[in-house]
This record gives sequence, C-alpha cells and structure tokens, in this order.
Amino acid sequence: MFREALDKRTILLSAAGMAGLAVFALMPQLFRDQLGEAFAALEDASTGWLWVAAIAFITALFCSASAWRAATKLPDRLDAYARYGVGSLVNSFAPAHAGDAVRLALFAKASPGDHRVLTAGKALAGVAVARLGCVGVLLLATMKPIAILGLLLAPLIGRVPTWVAAAT
Repeated sequence: MFREALDKRTILLSAAGMAGLAVFALMPQLFRDQLGEAFAALEDASTGWLWVAAIAFITALFCSASAWRAATKLPDRLDAYARYGVGSLVNSFAPAHAGDAVRLALFAKASPGDHRVLTAGKALAGVAVARLGCVGVLLLATMKPIAILGLLLAPLIGRVPTWVAAAT
C-alpha cells in the first residue's frame, strides 16, 4: 500500500532522517554538556516569559504561513499551515535555509494559476523583505532603543503593503 504512495527517494530520505534521529537518541553522551547547560539555564528562567515567548513563536509561525497563503492564493488554510510547517521542519535539520526552497516547491505545486513558480518565488521574496525589515528595526533598536517604536508603526502601512501586493 505504501509503496504505491511513496517513491524510492521519499522512502530513502525518511530512512536517513530516522537513522539520524536514532543516532541522536541513542548517543546522548555526544551532547551531554550542551544539554546540561541548557537545562540549568531553564531552571533560572521565568516561567511567565517562557510562555510569552512560546506563544509569540507560535503566533509568528501562523502569521508567516498565512502570509504565504495570501500571496499564493491557496484556498485551504490548513493546507498552507501544513506546507509551511514542512518547510520549517526542513529548516530545523538542513543548512542554509533549505526549508525556504522546500516551501517554494510545496506552495508552487499547490497554488492555482499558470505562473505557479513565479508566484511562489515572489511570495518568498516578499516574506524575506518583511523579515529583513523587522530584523533591521531590531538591530537599530539595539543602538537606539526608541527605534523599536518603528515596529508599532507597521500596522499603519495597511493590511497588505503595496510592495507585497505588487510581488504577487
């Protein structure tokens, strides 16, 4: 049943991923010092701020997936979240933002229209520019804390900035 649904490449990649996970799980001595330091740091952390950070992280994931969905005009929200999640999972294990390439392929495959790859590529560029703008404001805020107010002005730009609308 699964052999018809999955090709050899998918099975091979899945097996390699499981083998890597097994090595990580069965050899904890490789990362014992780093894990010990991480858990020691968590003991001193404020639980409230950890919850705020977790909620902000999840919200950012849903907002990014929604941006991809809006740019590629996918009708199904859950499908867009799943496609974005696969790209995020690949980013967790692969170097050099390979998850963005996976997202591009997944969204291009599902987006309606004739110019699917072009539309998904423009969505990738739009999201990258938005990320770059936020990182720029945060870097500026490290030098001049008043610059953090620039993030509060972002909603005043409008629902969809014209450069994002033009990209799609």
